[in-house]
Amino acid sequence: MTRLIWGFAGILLFGIGAGATVVFGGLYDVGATSPHWRLTYRVLETARLHSIRHHAEGITAPVDLETQARLVGGASHFSTHCASCHSAPGVDAEISQKGCTSG
Repeated sequence: MTRLIWGFAGILLFGIGAGATVVFGGLYDVGATSPHWRLTYRVLETARLHSIRHHAEGITAPVDLETQARLVGGASHFSTHCASCHSAPGVDAEISQKGCTSG
């Protein structure tokens, strides 16, 4: 039984060490110009979906979303703060080359 525990502890420590080597060694390319590994993409996509579902609980959309003032305000905000990274019709943007600093 003791050998089993030590074996499990060794495997766990090896996994932590390997993960730390990948993360702190910069071995995994997180650049926007290369796709994630299939497993990495699936894990990130699952985490994204569940995070949105969790954090959106109880949020209700404003009733005036389709008013002229909201549409103009939203379009103006997107144009100023978002389009340079996320692009828009008529906007030539590549986040991998420009970087996003709009926040």
